[in-house]
Amino acid sequence: MGKPSTVGGKQNFRPNKGVLFGAGNDELQRPKTRASPVPPPLESHAWPANVRRLTHCVASPLLPQHLHSLCAEIDDADPHSDASTAGCVVVRLIPRTSPHPARGQYGLFAAHDLPPRTPLCAYFGTLHTQQETNEKSEFDLGIEGPAGEQLGIDATKAGSIARFCNDYRGILPRANAEFKDFVAEAAGSSAAPQGLSETASLQKALPGAARSGAARKAASESESEESDSGKEDEEYSESGQEQDAPAQAAAAPAPPARRPRVLGQAIYSGSKPIKRGEEVCVSYGKGFWSGREGGGG
Repeated sequence: MGKPSTVGGKQNFRPNKGVLFGAGNDELQRPKTRASPVPPPLESHAWPANVRRLTHCVASPLLPQHLHSLCAEIDDADPHSDASTAGCVVVRLIPRTSPHPARGQYGLFAAHDLPPRTPLCAYFGTLHTQQETNEKSEFDLGIEGPAGEQLGIDATKAGSIARFCNDYRGILPRANAEFKDFVAEAAGSSAAPQGLSETASLQKALPGAARSGAARKAASESESEESDSGKEDEEYSESGQEQDAPAQAAAAPAPPARRPRVLGQAIYSGSKPIKRGEEVCVSYGKGFWSGREGGGG
């Protein structure tokens, strides 16, 4: 309420600050703010009947046996596994009437708002040797084996959802996603780990470079383990201490079996978030477009 004041013998009404006429502060009600409802995840179109869906790579007929471990299934707990990335992106058919460069084909879209620098899906397909490369394939990701072998992952007839990711040209100002290497634990296996390269581009853009990234890391770790083992042998021989074989066996317990690591390539969101419904696009690399015309993959 206001307080009366006397001016020239007359009382004037002076309202208190913050008080509306006819109401006190305790009676004021602020407008209630409601949180915007979270939209449901974007639904995926039906998977194409002519493409086999994979949750790990499969070996080609000519792939050397020692590289078959690269095709191991990834442990479900790993962030790059099919189980962990399920629901991040969906495949959508692009209408033929759309101005989209891949109209009439498929694209990869964010099922919900995606944070930056997040694995969205691993690239799976048929892991093959260079001599098995199909020059006409537009789904062949070029990678490098642990000893510098030129390999490829062809997802033309069988692959993961990553195969539907289009090149950004003609769709977005710049790519909002990228290929990155990953290291993951294999699910329930005891084979020796193998490595792939760090930098991936489609097979047409693959340079004949030396080992790098994951392959180099795997090789260096292997060499480090061998070096440590050799060092222990030297220290033992220099000490001059001898033990009989049974005593050594009892004193040195067998190391626990280490599961192999699957090294491969996955599509990651870029440096900025991707909004629900936005198409996820990478750069195929300039080499891929040599002699090609058009936009999406």
